[in-house]
Amino acid sequence: MAFPIYFQSRIDEIADGVFIQTSCSLSESGVLTLSTRSWTKNKLKGARSRVIIVLLDKSGKRLWNTDTFQCGIGGKYDFSGKSDRTINPDPIQVPQPFLSQVQFVEVVHFDEPTPITDYIVMLNNLFKINTTSQDTNTLTHNGNIFHVFTHTVEQIGNNTKMQDNRNQTVSGSPGAIASMGDHSTFHNLIQQLPSSSDPNKPGIKELLTQLETQIKSSEELSDDDKKDALDEVKALAEAGQKPEQNQDLANKAIRGLTRIVKDFAASAKVVQELISLIKPIFGL
Repeated sequence: MAFPIYFQSRIDEIADGVFIQTSCSLSESGVLTLSTRSWTKNKLKGARSRVIIVLLDKSGKRLWNTDTFQCGIGGKYDFSGKSDRTINPDPIQVPQPFLSQVQFVEVVHFDEPTPITDYIVMLNNLFKINTTSQDTNTLTHNGNIFHVFTHTVEQIGNNTKMQDNRNQTVSGSPGAIASMGDHSTFHNLIQQLPSSSDPNKPGIKELLTQLETQIKSSEELSDDDKKDALDEVKALAEAGQKPEQNQDLANKAIRGLTRIVKDFAASAKVVQELISLIKPIFGL
């Protein structure tokens, strides 16, 4: 398997006007990291947004899954919670015996309007369903909807590789990801950066992963703007290999990124917040 592996789900609408998207990476040592964003433009209605990552073998049998991660949000005018929220859980260790057996990796998104004890039963039943299709799925169990995004791991001799399905989308879904083409080298470049040693303080790797996710999921930026912005993120990833020696390259990329998003209020706010955390890494 060519490590590190990076994959990103489509944007799922898990409740009326409530969206969620997850990006993941898996290292050679079996460390799984994920970043999930949930958001809405609803004035009052939010959702109990949830995500689980599932590993399956070639027969579709569940090998292992993460715990359920919570990314719940409120409406824009519901001050009890944020209307746009991103979570970055601590890295998770996948048991080594499972790595060589993995054929499918699934990102499961859902809203949790019912008690978690009921969902445990439903999820156990869900995982008994054979979901070996390479297509994205929406599965319904007892009236509850689970959005399943499937990635296929192909066997090549004694090695494996990830077949990238991240550009698949649900027809008509608002805010669906624009096809950005093949960015596997770009993803690997970010994932090769060092992880933060402080779980409470994101480093260059975590910040650039968030920046990439924010740009791809922006509803304001055009496809061309997204491509140009991602080129600047790529430049930051290249500069991040040796931050102390690449201040000029980083500064140029930051200026370019700022110019691209400056006319889009929501995107500019999020990008500037991330840039303010990225600058000190380069001594800017």
